[in-house]
Amino acid sequence: MSVNKTTTNVIATTCEIKFGGVTLGHTQGAITVNISKNSFDVLVNDFGPNLPVTKTSLGTGATIEIPLAQYDVDVLLEAIPEGVAVSGTSLYIGDTTGTNFLDLAKELIVAPKDGSPQWRFPAAAVTEELSIPFQLDEQTIITATFTAFPDPNNPSASGSVAKMEPNQFF
Repeated sequence: MSVNKTTTNVIATTCEIKFGGVTLGHTQGAITVNISKNSFDVLVNDFGPNLPVTKTSLGTGATIEIPLAQYDVDVLLEAIPEGVAVSGTSLYIGDTTGTNFLDLAKELIVAPKDGSPQWRFPAAAVTEELSIPFQLDEQTIITATFTAFPDPNNPSASGSVAKMEPNQFF
């Protein structure tokens, strides 16, 4: 297979973020989609000590890092799924041991505003710590790291955690 060289598909754009159908507001900086491969080395000693002769896939995962620029209860409630909002102005944060993040997962869409293909994650949840910096000379940016899970409603997707598809928003 050969890839045609073209500058048409070289992009520099911002993205619209939707989580569970809710737009997460403004972002600042790079939104990063990380696709990870987990594998197992099959080793033999015939060609040298512990030389891998092949690798076997153990699965594919994805994390999505989104720098949220809007500092308000509605955005934080989406970024902290175990939080509870009270009258739209307060947010109580905490959960009980044993919270299943798949139970908190929602569809996450990262849609580039230039119309290039979007990423759809059928089941994603914020699973990492949030840092909320307060500094006089810098903007407060909350980086939410989502973990994508295999689609629980589509067993035929065979463990798929992400889908790159035509952009449906721009």
